[in-house]
Amino acid sequence: MGAEKVYDIFNLIHLFIMKKIVLTANAFVFLLLLSSCAYQDDQQDDVTSYEECVEMGYDVTDGACTTPDGRTFHSQEPAEVDVRLEVPAPHTVITNTVEITGEARGTWYFEGIFSILLLDDDGETVAQTNAEAEGEWMTEDWVPFEAAITIPSDTLSQSGTLVLQKANPSGLPQNEEEVHIPILIGESARTQAGEGEFCGGIAGLLCGEGLHCELEGSYPDAGGVCVVDSE
Repeated sequence: MGAEKVYDIFNLIHLFIMKKIVLTANAFVFLLLLSSCAYQDDQQDDVTSYEECVEMGYDVTDGACTTPDGRTFHSQEPAEVDVRLEVPAPHTVITNTVEITGEARGTWYFEGIFSILLLDDDGETVAQTNAEAEGEWMTEDWVPFEAAITIPSDTLSQSGTLVLQKANPSGLPQNEEEVHIPILIGESARTQAGEGEFCGGIAGLLCGEGLHCELEGSYPDAGGVCVVDSE
């Protein structure tokens, strides 16, 4: 067998092997993409609530989270509650006095009002107010309401919950109903320490105007005292 023929056979074998490698690589990439799509689909199928949708990092707009496959979950499921909060939206940063507006079915009111609570991140009630109907409340239709609630200056929480409670003059447990709205509490609404008072620490206590926190260490959650700013 001549050298030229051996060379041709070698080239054919080489081409055959290269085609096999390319086909195998393409098949591997295809299977990888297929597995990735299947995994994403499985993750989407596992989402069954607004909270899970938010945890997956999907798009959140106006209190509604939408998965890539088009399913939408609401922070307040309108089909299950008879009250809708318009302001503030869930996870809004609030400071000092907060204006609250929305609408509720007339059945939520008694004497034209129902209660709104502000809970801190420990679930303790730190403020309370009444939502007042703006119109005739003795109906089953939607009735607008407005309210205002003030965050106490001594609160240390960075997050909290607005709780809208259906009026229940009967006191019967089966007539109780409430909706929870998560909110964030801004720095200006939290406690501010005075000169010489403790600041920083785990609670992240702030100093008042014209003061700064002189820490006693550089470690995480270090504390210190508030001192006057140098001019």
